[in-house]
Amino acid sequence: MTIVSRLRESLPESWKSKLKEMTARHPTLTLIITLLYGLSLRTGREPYITGKRVPKIFVVPDICALDCALDIFVREVYERFYRLREGDVVIDVGAHVGMFTVKAARSVGEKGKVVAIEPVEENLRLLRKNVELHKLDNVVIIGKACGRERGRAKLVKSKLSGTHQLRAVSKEPEFPVSEVEVEVTTIDDVCRDLGLLRIDFLKIDVEGAELEVLRGAEKGLKVTRNIAMELHYEGEGEEVKDYLKKRGGTRLRSLGACFMLQGVEVTTSCSSPVRRRLLDFRRSSHFSSNCLDVS
Repeated sequence: MTIVSRLRESLPESWKSKLKEMTARHPTLTLIITLLYGLSLRTGREPYITGKRVPKIFVVPDICALDCALDIFVREVYERFYRLREGDVVIDVGAHVGMFTVKAARSVGEKGKVVAIEPVEENLRLLRKNVELHKLDNVVIIGKACGRERGRAKLVKSKLSGTHQLRAVSKEPEFPVSEVEVEVTTIDDVCRDLGLLRIDFLKIDVEGAELEVLRGAEKGLKVTRNIAMELHYEGEGEEVKDYLKKRGGTRLRSLGACFMLQGVEVTTSCSSPVRRRLLDFRRSSHFSSNCLDVS
């Protein structure tokens, strides 16, 4: 798997982008790449991915399915600073087809709860299907986007299932194909509506709207123990760091593509492999694309 990862990482950016786009149009290409990683992808009427450490998950058969499976089940990027425990309350913002939702729901057990938030109808259908497949009664699904305030917003749909994004974000859309209007909720609204008194783990992956999600969690952040998120544009890490430090964070350190803010812990993930060494974020780090550069 390391050799394949290195080969993908060594490609020029234009080739990486073209490869991603091609997998959206040719599921067979995704199948071949998936096999090289030692996983299995069925590309029939109801495509799904599975493997030694990956449970059966219904997916859209593109490169996002493979990278999500590797990150969540194999590399466990969202749990480098905190491992989910029985009874935890988890919110999965940008749940995609439910890979992290499934993993989290299994980890927290019947005494815990997972709230999965996903606005895109195609992903939402597979999210519900995966929750039903694994008989997860501790999952609440919310078919909305998440942001600073409740209302409606334009969402740019992409050729790839994992790169849909709200139009009003700083990140340029990847492979846009159309726009749809979606309903927007906030973390504070979710906590109020569901009566959540704490959030043990808040995972955010919303293609550049991560800070907007945090801005809609003024009350929720006060009861949040750990936050894990993926960064998508240059400067987003600094914006998130500054915002959270003003709300109680004191120290930031990073591990590979991950960083943690003490008081509130923050982990950023990246599907591309990076060198994994510990460093002080304040001394040496900057962001490039959606990765934390630790060179």
